[in-house]
Amino acid sequence: MGLLNRFFSKDRSSAKKIAADMQKTREIWAQAVSNCEERSRLVTSSSHSRDVRFLSGEELDVLLAKFAQLISEEFVHIKDEERSEDEVWKDIEDLRANRKAWKRIADLSSAVIQGEEKEKNIREILKKLYHVLKVELHLLALVKRRREQGKSVESELDRLFRCILSAELSLFSPFLSYGLDGAAKGKNDEIALAILSGKQLKTVAVVKKVIKELISADERFIREAVEIMGGEESKHSYKKLGEAIYGEILEMVGAPFNDDDSCLAGVEKSWEIIEDDKVLFQILKKLRPRYDDKKIRLMMAAFRRAFDEGYFEHMNGDLWT
Repeated sequence: MGLLNRFFSKDRSSAKKIAADMQKTREIWAQAVSNCEERSRLVTSSSHSRDVRFLSGEELDVLLAKFAQLISEEFVHIKDEERSEDEVWKDIEDLRANRKAWKRIADLSSAVIQGEEKEKNIREILKKLYHVLKVELHLLALVKRRREQGKSVESELDRLFRCILSAELSLFSPFLSYGLDGAAKGKNDEIALAILSGKQLKTVAVVKKVIKELISADERFIREAVEIMGGEESKHSYKKLGEAIYGEILEMVGAPFNDDDSCLAGVEKSWEIIEDDKVLFQILKKLRPRYDDKKIRLMMAAFRRAFDEGYFEHMNGDLWT
């Protein structure tokens, strides 16, 4: 049984097996994190992510085999589950259409990275990972069935790629080496492993004290930056940075638009970009190459809060021609 399947099983004996072999659990977890990085690279570095229509049957088989191999059955599986095509698409649409769901995923990961309620938020991340990875596995199974029936799989693969880059990568971000120092990643890994094994975190009082101190400094910075982004002082560097970030996003989604349908699609895409840690990180790195990774993460959090407060609505006139 997969590690996450066991953890979320109602059978307590299944959950206890995780704690019985912590070395194996650690290996499975490390491989799952590594596989996420590899899947995201496979999507972003390949022309497959842009258009699968030009792939031969053999090339598509190779691509699908790689994706299947990179979701280990030791971590999560769907052997005991069957989903109809309509049920799979409902799961996908629930993820895609509900902006609050995407925002919650992004907020969870940002909170862990910033040190906020790590145990509570990592527990929630594990729960959402279980759901998202099963959606991906059902998508892969659906692609296989449709190919056997001689049907197109473009839409299914497009949703798979989006799911990997937007939901899965965001959920795994507190455990990835990308943009995090080794100590922070190691601490997040240990908390995840402690939760999975059912152990109580050690020195809880000390950890909470340290986290509280870290939050106070980082939170002050974020709040100040948000206040400046929403303020009247148009020449302040943070105000200019927030507007520059949003300007980059509008350009990425193809603004300005000349019809309502295109505009609505562009707005939805802009939300996805804002909630995508990797893309937003790259935008900030481009605009402020001298910022270190920590400051970029703090500014990402500030920009998202400022956006949710409506501080960039004055720029929405750029959406239409």
